[in-house]
Amino acid sequence: MAFNKYSSIAGVVLAGGLSQRMGRDKALIPFKGRPLISYPLDLLNRYFQEVVVIANDDTNYAHLGFPVFGDRFEIRGALVGIHAGLSAVKKPTAFIAACDMPFISPALIELLVSAMTPVTQAVVPVSPKGREPLLAVYSRDCLEVMTSLIASGEFRIASLLKEVPTLFISPERVLEADPLLRSFVNLNSPEDLRVMEEMVLEENPIG
Repeated sequence: MAFNKYSSIAGVVLAGGLSQRMGRDKALIPFKGRPLISYPLDLLNRYFQEVVVIANDDTNYAHLGFPVFGDRFEIRGALVGIHAGLSAVKKPTAFIAACDMPFISPALIELLVSAMTPVTQAVVPVSPKGREPLLAVYSRDCLEVMTSLIASGEFRIASLLKEVPTLFISPERVLEADPLLRSFVNLNSPEDLRVMEEMVLEENPIG
């Protein structure tokens, strides 16, 4: 696969979560000897010429080698993070990923990116568990609606998706790209970290 395959799309990794259940910054938790956030960053860097990190403390992330930008609103949340990402990038479209997704499928990236059209402002996969808006593609054309929603006190991504032209990718198509649905495995608690480590051991047994 060619590096930086999509020249008109940026990659954005959201690292600004509160990590309340983890008790510490989950983006920098060691996973297989590297910070957890390094896995989505490295993968997106293979596809997109411009890749940025959204985090409110850039000193913790500067060593990763990617530009770091903070939220533009004091209230934290996923919608605010996506807004910050779209505001930060120069490209007209951005592939958004959360920092705690180390198993994103390259085939799923290609599926979502290829589904974007000039009249579509968001492409969101739907897994058997529901919509997955933190692994999705958004146009900068969403920014005006996002800003209005946040200013009015509405922070749900679902509200944005009701307001802008959104294409939802069916679970059947998602399963074709990622049969084990590992792209959506994320880390919210110590138990989630244990599950991730067990998945790695299953793939690479010791002995």
